[in-house]
Amino acid sequence: MSADRRRARLAAALWLLFAFLVWHDRFDHGIRTAARRYLAAQHAYVLGRAPFIPINAAMRPAASAAALDATRWSAVIAVSGLAAVTWAARRHYHYR
Repeated sequence: MSADRRRARLAAALWLLFAFLVWHDRFDHGIRTAARRYLAAQHAYVLGRAPFIPINAAMRPAASAAALDATRWSAVIAVSGLAAVTWAARRHYHYR
């Protein structure tokens, strides 16, 4: 395997790693935001200002939304990064 090919594979692997890390960050952000909202709703319930909300009713839709948001962002990053690596590798090959 040539050095150019190894560099292209390393670049692709780094883009996929970046997409993986972004997925985890976006999912974690969505879950943390939903948990804060749930805790605020529970605080309002304890003070008698709002009805009781079960955790399943609050967190299940939030987890789905967070997973979808994270998947969208990581897909954009992975596709863009892999397209850029492919373009750069082909461009480098043609100019040799």
